[in-house]
Amino acid sequence: MTRKSMWTLVALLSGAAIATTGVAGTADGATRPRSAAASAPACLKSQLEARLYDAGLVGAGNAGTMVTITNTSTTTCEISGYVVPEMQNPDYPDLPTYPQNGSTYFNDDPGVHPVRLSPGERASCVMAWGNGDSSDGVLPKTLWLWLPSDTDHYLTVPFTPGYVRAGRITVSALAAHTPLH
Repeated sequence: MTRKSMWTLVALLSGAAIATTGVAGTADGATRPRSAAASAPACLKSQLEARLYDAGLVGAGNAGTMVTITNTSTTTCEISGYVVPEMQNPDYPDLPTYPQNGSTYFNDDPGVHPVRLSPGERASCVMAWGNGDSSDGVLPKTLWLWLPSDTDHYLTVPFTPGYVRAGRITVSALAAHTPLH
């Protein structure tokens, strides 16, 4: 190996080490860690608005809806995890709700990761359930969506799709983009 090829190899390996360790050299020869993008503060209820969108999610005895959480504030915030739905109906005060996190019939769970929301931006997830009827389902009128970043508060949305079999709802993790099958 020639001296030139050896130094080329050293330079390449040093570059790989910098890329993997996140350490950069400075003009004075010192090394300093590279700074990662600063995270935004957690989104709070007062910054957010929730909506349910009928995305035509029906198939093989299943139904679902797309949930969007929009940052309505003037500051950037961050949200991650799963919303926790709680079914409500004033005619039936103790509706059973059994949420489960993960993949639904309509989408694969993207997994938990931070979603940075600038003002006006949205995160979304899919909620899915088995189609029910009056014999085996519950009929919510609204949903309380408990927030992963503000567990003392929930967002309220009207729920009009109909009966939810046995009160079981599966929820995928919040994501910047929620692909469907």
